[in-house]
Amino acid sequence: MTALVRTTAIVLFGLAAAACRRVEPPASRQPEPGHGAHAGAEELPGRLTLTSAAVAEAWIITWQVKPVDLDHLLVLTGSVGHDEDRLLQVAANVRGRVVSIPVDLGARVRRGDPLVVLESVELGRAREELLRESASLRVAERAYERARALVDAKAISPGEFQAREGEYLARRAAAQVAQRAFYLLGESDDEIERLEAAVRSNGALPSGDAPRLTLRAPFDGRVVDRKVTPGSLVEALQPLTRCPV
Repeated sequence: MTALVRTTAIVLFGLAAAACRRVEPPASRQPEPGHGAHAGAEELPGRLTLTSAAVAEAWIITWQVKPVDLDHLLVLTGSVGHDEDRLLQVAANVRGRVVSIPVDLGARVRRGDPLVVLESVELGRAREELLRESASLRVAERAYERARALVDAKAISPGEFQAREGEYLARRAAAQVAQRAFYLLGESDDEIERLEAAVRSNGALPSGDAPRLTLRAPFDGRVVDRKVTPGSLVEALQPLTRCPV
């Protein structure tokens, strides 16, 4: 009897211990590696790097995001032009006819290059005046030199010498005025010197044809506008071409 009671007590203690053991629910258990619904699926990488060739083939375009103040953004229309403060109108000081235009529109020119060639009757009259006054000055100069030699030799009176001297000074002033007028019409100093040298040496003088005036570039630039064509009649100070400084 005692042995039976002892065996029964041991069995009851084992059942009580088994009943007190905590058993976790199946849902809270973590799946073991290699088991579960996603078993066998490849894990996606967290970062993907593409080469330049792959980006170009995929037509991927990227922009850099920057803060922009749109309060001062204006969309306006406008036009492109030359700075008027650096634009020069080329004109002649005499009226005449355009003989030729050596440069084309848009061509680059250097200082001194010919732009327009004019034929002017008005310039021809100024040239004839210069030749006439230069010849009169030469005659008056010779008379003055003879009078100075004669007055030193007591061959003429001082009054006559003063008259010859006054005539010489008047002719010299008139020649200077004619020279200045010819220069202001646009002729160069070299041409004036050539004409005066021809008078002094009794050389061949220019014919009576209307002289030609060549307008040259005052600086290096580009011809951006041409207002005349060969054969055009132009007035004095009429704009012919435009060049930016």
